[in-house]
Formats: sequence, C-alpha cells, structure tokens
Amino acid sequence: ITNTPSQERTVSFSPDGRSLVYAAERDGNWNLYITKLTNKEDKTFTYAKNFEEEQLTKGNVACFQPKFSPDGKRVAYLENRTTIKAIDLKSKKTQTLLDGKYNYSYADGDQWYQWSPDGKHIAYISDATGETELYLQDSEGGEPTQLTKNNDTYIRTFQWSPDSKKIVYTDRKNRINLLDVSNKQLTTISQSLLGEARNVSFSPDNNWLTY
Repeated sequence: ITNTPSQERTVSFSPDGRSLVYAAERDGNWNLYITKLTNKEDKTFTYAKNFEEEQLTKGNVACFQPKFSPDGKRVAYLENRTTIKAIDLKSKKTQTLLDGKYNYSYADGDQWYQWSPDGKHIAYISDATGETELYLQDSEGGEPTQLTKNNDTYIRTFQWSPDSKKIVYTDRKNRINLLDVSNKQLTTISQSLLGEARNVSFSPDNNWLTY
C-alpha cells in the first residue's frame, strides 16, 4: 500500500473497510495520511490494485495514533503526544477534543484512548493526578470527566462494552475491573495470583467477558 523511505505507524481501518488511516514520517515530520480504495468493485485492500493516498494533517507538530470514529466520518488522533483532536473527513476541519494540559506523555505510544461504540465519547488513561485514572471526554469537546478516583496502581488496558455503558480494564495488580460509566460504580471481577489478564473483551450481548 505504501512504498516510502520512511516509516508508517498505527494503522486504523474505517468501519466499511475501504479506507485506512495512519501516521507517517515524511520530510522529517509526522503527519496523518489516509488511503482509500478507488475501484467500487474492490471490497478489501487484500487484492486491490488501485487506491489513492491523501495527506490529512500538515505541519511540524507530530501527529500520531489516528482512530476512525464508529460512523467513519471523523478521525481522532494525538497531536504532540497529549492533545486529542478530531478531523472531519469531509470538511477537513479539525477540532480539539482534549487540551494537552490534561494529559502527560513520557514516550511514544504511552497514551491510550478509544472511541465509545456509539461515537459519543472518548475514554482515555491519564496520570494527571499522580496515578493512572480513566477519564471520559465528550466527542464534541468540553471538560473531561474523571471516571476512576484514588486508584492504587497502574491501569494497563481497557475496552468499551458494545452498548457504550461499561468499561472493563486491567491493572498491575492483575485485576479485571468493571466500571459503570453512568454512575462510576466499580466492581472487581477477578484478581489472579498467576499473572495479568490479557485481551479482555466483551461478548456482543454485553453479558460475558473473555480473556
């Protein structure tokens, strides 16, 4: 799909599978690019012969970790490692969803955020309080909401439920924690003496977890 002397990172497929967005280092700057299938008969990139690339962001401030919104109309991304922005793919207008002052970054890839399945919110991890906590950000901007408080260890990964009502996350104490987004009620589902639970995911009906 690409054939450049530099590198590309963090690929995200559109919901319909006909576009992919990624960060690429070109001319010494990291920006976002989107590649789309141009032949209507092609359903996937696997055997497609024709596609076109378009640059989405232009500047000398690094842009990373792009992710399509669930409806495929916007792409969220990290600017300068901490600011979460979104670009409208039709109008190309950008919007700041989360000011960088709420976030901290020490190295590439240490920030983690995720669209809710209904596209109304973005959840992210931040250690702004001195310990990692989960936060909720409206997808149209505004002030973030802190979902967890007084956390006693490092949060590793999290996953939204398909109905966007709950978040499951794992931590360094080998716990699987279930968070109700509406009332912030936290339930520890399990804690293992053997090691960390990985790849925790909801079933499509929201009633089961696999890991």
